[in-house]
Amino acid sequence: MTFQMLAGCCFVLGALHAAPPQSQAPQSAPPPAQRQQAAKPPQGKAGAPQGLTREAEAYYQFLLGRHLESEGNATGAIAAYSEAARLDPKSAEIRVEIASLHARENRLAEATAMAEAALKLDPRNAGATRLLGFIYADMAQVDEGMAAFETGAAASAARAAGYLETARRSLEMPDPAVDMVLGRIYIRSGASDKAIPVLSQLVVDQPGQPEPVNLLLQAYLQAGRAAEATSTLEAAVGLQPQYFPMLAELYERQRRWTDAASAYERAIERMPKNLELRTRLAAVLLSDGGGAQVGRALDLLQQLRRESPAELRVLYLLAQAQREAGKLDDAEATARQLMAVAPGSPTGAYALGVVLGQKQQYRGVVETLEPVVSAPASTSA
Repeated sequence: MTFQMLAGCCFVLGALHAAPPQSQAPQSAPPPAQRQQAAKPPQGKAGAPQGLTREAEAYYQFLLGRHLESEGNATGAIAAYSEAARLDPKSAEIRVEIASLHARENRLAEATAMAEAALKLDPRNAGATRLLGFIYADMAQVDEGMAAFETGAAASAARAAGYLETARRSLEMPDPAVDMVLGRIYIRSGASDKAIPVLSQLVVDQPGQPEPVNLLLQAYLQAGRAAEATSTLEAAVGLQPQYFPMLAELYERQRRWTDAASAYERAIERMPKNLELRTRLAAVLLSDGGGAQVGRALDLLQQLRRESPAELRVLYLLAQAQREAGKLDDAEATARQLMAVAPGSPTGAYALGVVLGQKQQYRGVVETLEPVVSAPASTSA
């Protein structure tokens, strides 16, 4: 709004709220009808006080629209905003306000048209570009998963990104909502190089918020920058310990077995009954090797078998741990249990074949693996 409009606003507020001047010595109170007439400010077109400049009257209608909208009167608010736009045809902000109200009322075609009208008056208007960016992002269903966009959605996503990039350059302060949507668009479009700087700053600006961290991790991994993804998680777990399982998985990818085991242990501290986390810890301990680690894995897996005797991965890892600990008879018994639990799966046969091979029972190896090798792929999977 212009300085003249702000001055007009002050005039309007003064006209609406100033107390009527008192005489030096009032003789008697005026009749009720006269009091009512005196208290009512002079009215002009559409309820505006008389004597206002055109710009001041436009701002009056703008304020009236805000008031009506706050009371839930969307129709009245649109009428007031439209009158303000008629009175001030060069104001982009009034048109942005109308567009925003249309969007909140889910009238997206009207919102788009009005926001575009605002951009004709002010091509870099932050409010209009921000709103159009969100509208096209909604059309592209940006929040629906993280897979690559299909053709139609990709076009809408590209338009959304263009508007949001303009809005981002025009905004006086960072807008986390704009950065979040832009980050999602970039990742789903395969533009991780654009996503990383936007999301890195968002993580700094929004400490303790999980979604920016999740998006930044995806961007780093998409770009093949696993070390930086790991550093991001290492910094995040202090405020967000729920990231320990993800950090452990990243350590696994980098074959950092000791760090992975430590991260899984921290995760298990928060979720001590979680079967998946404890199974993963056992697998990492076996990958690390060494007698002490194998012993820890063996103890853990024996406990897990007591809790979940039919869990296939637990049985498979237990057979492996028993083999590595030199307990071949125990490993054979566990492998046969695995075959009994999942007779159609090759996992048990493979585990048993490895044990029999270590025991130099080669005929048994052939008899165990031959049915699996000769079985059709559909039944041996």
